[in-house]
Amino acid sequence: MFKIIYAAFAAIFIFCFQVPATAALESHSGTVSIQNENDGFYDEAKFEESEVVEEKSTKTQQVSLFEELIAPARFTLNHEFSYKTKSLKKTVNNRTSFRMEYSKLFGNYFFFQLDTKINAFYKSDHQAKAKDKTNLIETNTKEAYMQFSFSDTSIRAGLQTLIWGEADGAAVTDVVSPRDISKFFFISLEESKINQAALVIDQYSAIGEWSLFYIPDPEYNKLPEQGTEYYQNLFPGFKIEKAADQDKDKQEYGIRWKETFGRSDIALMYANLIENQYSYEAFAPGISREDKSRFQMYGLALNFGKGNFLWKGEVALKKPQQFNSNKLVKKTLWMRL
Repeated sequence: MFKIIYAAFAAIFIFCFQVPATAALESHSGTVSIQNENDGFYDEAKFEESEVVEEKSTKTQQVSLFEELIAPARFTLNHEFSYKTKSLKKTVNNRTSFRMEYSKLFGNYFFFQLDTKINAFYKSDHQAKAKDKTNLIETNTKEAYMQFSFSDTSIRAGLQTLIWGEADGAAVTDVVSPRDISKFFFISLEESKINQAALVIDQYSAIGEWSLFYIPDPEYNKLPEQGTEYYQNLFPGFKIEKAADQDKDKQEYGIRWKETFGRSDIALMYANLIENQYSYEAFAPGISREDKSRFQMYGLALNFGKGNFLWKGEVALKKPQQFNSNKLVKKTLWMRL
C-alpha cells in the first residue's frame, strides 16, 4: 500500500518538473502571401498555427487538472535533533521527516483524507542504533480513508483515529484509539494516537447526532522498543509468552449519541473494547503470560458554556478492568473528570 502511495508522489513531482516547459508554449500569428499559378497573388491573409494552438490548449488543460488535484495538499519537511547533556552525553534524536496532508472533495458525495509521513533515522539516532542500522526508513500513515455522504448520513472507511472524549490532556472516555507512548511525554496527546482500520457511520437527526463504529482488528499501545533510549524492562527475569487465543475475538464496536443545546452539548456513549495495553499474569515460575483484555465502557461527556467560560466534564464506568499482579485481578473502575 505504501509503495503505491509513494510511487504516486514520485509521479506527481516528475509531472511538476514538466509543467514549466509546457506552460511556455505560445501561439504564433503572422501573414503570408498565397500564390496561384493562373490567377497571380491573393491579398495577404491572417493565420494562426492551429496545431500549436490545439497543443497549447491540451497542455493548459493538463496544467489546470494538476493544479486542481495538488491544490489541497500540504507538505512539511522537518528535522529533529536532540542531545543529552547529563551523564553519558550523546545524541538521542537525529532524524528527518517528510509529511503529506491531503484532503479532497470529489463531486458532491465523496471525500478523501490522507495524512502520511516518511521518517529517516540517521546513524546517531537512538532508534537506528537499536536496530543496528546506518540509516533507518519508516513510514507512518495517521489517516487514509474515503468518506461517502448523502442526505443526513455519512459513511467513512479506512485508516483513522477516533476521538470520543471532551477533556484536554486526560483519557476518560477517549479510549478507542491506542497511543504511541514510545517517546513518553515528548509527543502530544493528539499526535500520539495510532490509526486503526475502521468503519464509521454518522447519522444526523432531529433528536441528535448518532455515531457508530466497528474495528475488525484493533491495534495496541506502542511501547519503547528494546535498545532505544526510553526502553524499560517491565518484567525482569520473566519470559513473556503469548496466550493461545490472543488473536481471536478481537473486534471492537460502539455507539455514541450527541445533542447540542445552544452553547452546550452532551454525549452518551457505549463501547465494547479491547484494552489498548496487554495484560500480564505470572502463571508459572519465571514465565508471564501476555493476553488481551476485553471490557465495556459506559460514558457521559458534556460541554457547558456560561458567560465567558466553558465547563467540561466526563464520567465513565469501565468493567472489568485488568490490573497486573502475581495473579490477574479484575475490577470495575469508575473514572470522572
